[in-house]
Amino acid sequence: MAENLLIKLEFNTPEGFIPFPDIQPQHYIEAIQYHIDIARERIQAIEEVSEPDFNNIIEALEFAVYEVYYIYGIVDNINYAETNTELQEIFTELSEIITNFQNDISLNEKLFLQIKQVYDNKGNLDLTIEQNTLLEDTYSSFARNGALLNQEEKEKLREIGVELSKITLEFQQNVLAENNDYKLIITDKADLAGLPESIIASAENKDNPNEWIFDLSYPSYIPFMQYADNRELRKELFRAYNTIGAKGNEWDNRKIVTRIALLRQQRAQLLGFETHADYILEKRVLQKPAEVKELLDTLLTKAIDIARDEITDISTFAKSDIDELRYYDYSYYSEKIKQARYQFDENSIREYFPLHQVLQGVFDIANSLYGIVFIKREDIPVYHTEVEVYEVQEADGSHIGILYLDFYPRPGKQSGAWMTEFRAASYQGGEVYTPHISLVLNFSRPQGKAPALLTLQEVLTLFHEFGHGLHGLLGKGMYPSLTGTRVYRDFVELPSQLMENWVYEPEILAKIGRHWKTGESISESDIKKIQDIASFHEAAATIRQIRFAKLDLAWHYNTRELSPIDVNTLEEEINQATALFPTEEGVLISPAFSHIFDGGYSAGYYSYKYSELLDADTFEYFLSGGKILDSEIGAQFREHILSKGGSEHPMILYKRFRGQEPSIDALLRRLAKSTK
Repeated sequence: MAENLLIKLEFNTPEGFIPFPDIQPQHYIEAIQYHIDIARERIQAIEEVSEPDFNNIIEALEFAVYEVYYIYGIVDNINYAETNTELQEIFTELSEIITNFQNDISLNEKLFLQIKQVYDNKGNLDLTIEQNTLLEDTYSSFARNGALLNQEEKEKLREIGVELSKITLEFQQNVLAENNDYKLIITDKADLAGLPESIIASAENKDNPNEWIFDLSYPSYIPFMQYADNRELRKELFRAYNTIGAKGNEWDNRKIVTRIALLRQQRAQLLGFETHADYILEKRVLQKPAEVKELLDTLLTKAIDIARDEITDISTFAKSDIDELRYYDYSYYSEKIKQARYQFDENSIREYFPLHQVLQGVFDIANSLYGIVFIKREDIPVYHTEVEVYEVQEADGSHIGILYLDFYPRPGKQSGAWMTEFRAASYQGGEVYTPHISLVLNFSRPQGKAPALLTLQEVLTLFHEFGHGLHGLLGKGMYPSLTGTRVYRDFVELPSQLMENWVYEPEILAKIGRHWKTGESISESDIKKIQDIASFHEAAATIRQIRFAKLDLAWHYNTRELSPIDVNTLEEEINQATALFPTEEGVLISPAFSHIFDGGYSAGYYSYKYSELLDADTFEYFLSGGKILDSEIGAQFREHILSKGGSEHPMILYKRFRGQEPSIDALLRRLAKSTK
């Protein structure tokens, strides 16, 4: 077996970056077990400290477990972006190891007594803001993980944690397996009518030129639903996508999601909370389920009639073709109406958005706002040959961090788009640890001589994830648990959703939009079209997000016994208030709702709408000075938001940046612009 470089964490690579090609799946277990043993020795030493203080207890604990979670973060990221059967089996075993390790720490009575002694004496300590936050978070984390429970309750909590770890991983693997299993195979070219040639070319079976294959990945699914004239095939693909985890096969997740919700409920009540939502929201800007419900209901009231008018408008447009507009018709006729009413053709527009041209535009925006530059590095190891790496520097050339970019779908890669990190910013042992950030995307691949061409939605996705990336890259601080995107969940989407605003600005579109073949700049008329459709069906999109958020709340804010609850019944309750289309039998959201059952957004999906409130308020501030790339406001945003991470309560940071609390008014003004 090759040498396990994760044991000593001494990498013979440029600047010590992770040597991905030299790491075998089995290395992870050996290395994590090795570093867990070291961490246990360090924790035992902390337990035996005779005069507890911040440095020898709180700070010592922060770094005692650093290597364990650093390595686990690597394998966790790879398991999402480039997994295989062997890695999945190893990750299943590792998840149990890590869960038990976490429980051993959080339920360690001697360790908690040391923490509590420091916490009880905090009034006499001369701590920085960051140190005080770490102390508060450490104590709170132990209390929220059962440190105040009796022994019998602690054992019950441990059992719940282990089972949750196992079935959450099972949920994830089922979604990936069913995504990979489905193929829509077309053998009659007539069934491709309406689809752009580029999409047809990308679907062609390279082993059989008379066969075209569509799957459930975004670059395949989305354009098929937008352009395919064959309504029955749109319906088939729609049903395949929207019944993931609910087909009654080996990957069915319906019992799993019910069990996850029940275990979360039991854990919350064991810890003294009425519901899982109460437990989660204790550490959010909106701290009570009633506040979340009020936000969602306010937006629902404002948006529902507008959204219904939007759907009626499309129904009227489509009535010569179909008797009733269904879910699987919406994208198709939305595209048709945008072409007819605004002369907006997404497929022709994408010719102006080659991936790396848009990427350079994003880099230029970051340079204008925050003074940073991106330099491509070919010498840094990657986990897949398609991954690109950029070094991020200050204007004076000083190093900030590393950005990995993974653009295209693969069988071993989860669908969707996300930002993650391989290493957080921190300061340890007199050395600055700079962040290693990764953006994982699923864009359409290059076809023939053409580069990867982005749809407008993909442009927005790149800007969105890049905003998360900036949050991670520009974070500074002593402690890895407080830097970068480690902020309250209903605050973390502010930098990402803020970035999307610049996509619709003429000055930005003129910079990023040049035809991939001719170099011709995007026309003023096309820019006007993009602006015209910027708020196209904003209300319907808002209702969709509210529907997801209310479904999340239905799972996690209740006191009833969940085990006998039928998923269909639960979803139907939400549909009654939010549905814009007739119900499709068998279609369910929950069994594949990875955000809340696997992605950390449980009782927090509302965060997208709350962060949109923040981003609307913030972008109006950026525009207030008359410049869309206002470097002075950019410097303030970097200083008070991006660099601070979770070192202070987010509302303190926001008011320091903005000078006032955020208002819902800017979001309502945006909603009022919704166009039919």
